[in-house]
Amino acid sequence: MSNFIVTVAANTNLRICFPSVYFFWTTFLFRNWIVLSYCCYLIFIKILDMQIVDVYKRIDLEIINGKGCYVCDKSGTQYLDMFGGHAVISVGHTHPHYVSEVNRQLNLLGFYSNSVKISIQEQIADKLGKISDKENYNLFLCNSGAEANENALKLASYQNGRKKVIAFTGSFHGRTSLTAAATNISAIAAPVNETPHVIFYRITT
Repeated sequence: MSNFIVTVAANTNLRICFPSVYFFWTTFLFRNWIVLSYCCYLIFIKILDMQIVDVYKRIDLEIINGKGCYVCDKSGTQYLDMFGGHAVISVGHTHPHYVSEVNRQLNLLGFYSNSVKISIQEQIADKLGKISDKENYNLFLCNSGAEANENALKLASYQNGRKKVIAFTGSFHGRTSLTAAATNISAIAAPVNETPHVIFYRITT
């Protein structure tokens, strides 16, 4: 469907600019987009069966629900959730207040750009400032630890004007451009992330 919409948009532009060849290009582009779309469908859906990229080594366990500090798998087995790694939150699973507040906000507005005033962001900045006793600080909201580390490194560079970063061998900082550069793990840092500005040190005991 998206390809068809693109085709219509392209053909509309052709009709405006070149009315004499509109019919020819409409037929040609439409027919070829349909063929290409169908081929892509066969390749990625029918033949290859699109899979989720294994970003992490998967544990052979499917968690389907949770409550408080416990989670359950699809067979009904309950586990005490002590997983303190990536993509976790510390409020517990399906906490009533958390669920209520998320639903309340989603019923109002799920997302909008920071290019406009968003009062709830100002409210959380005020609350965090008072709780942390850092009311004179500025708050930068982001989605992940990688983004937090990326921007911390950039802010440090802006402040001191330096380019060099010291990182420890084997440490993990994230998968964004600069955090991957500061992570000398081949599965994380691609050749494009390699830079002479990051110096790695090994901790020995």
